[in-house]
Amino acid sequence: MKPGELTRAVIEGARNIAKEAGVRAVFLNADLVPDPTQLTGIFGETEVILFTRTRRLRPELEGVTEKILHLPPVNLKRIQQIKLAALFQRGADSNRN
Repeated sequence: MKPGELTRAVIEGARNIAKEAGVRAVFLNADLVPDPTQLTGIFGETEVILFTRTRRLRPELEGVTEKILHLPPVNLKRIQQIKLAALFQRGADSNRN
């Protein structure tokens, strides 16, 4: 299986789990998605929140989602990155209310 095919399979699996579980949002590491255009509309009503460690916004991320979080450039394990992204998003949501 090629890397792009594996990423696609993981994304489709995440979509199926999100749909069955009725989750409101899915966090995805934008740095690990080679073709972000495949994310457009795939999750339906589930909100897609991308997080990245790069400071420059990749042009292909525009239009995929309105929420892109930039994590600080510190060494974190993947689960720690997801927790930090969730914390940032929660803070951003509370600032809007």
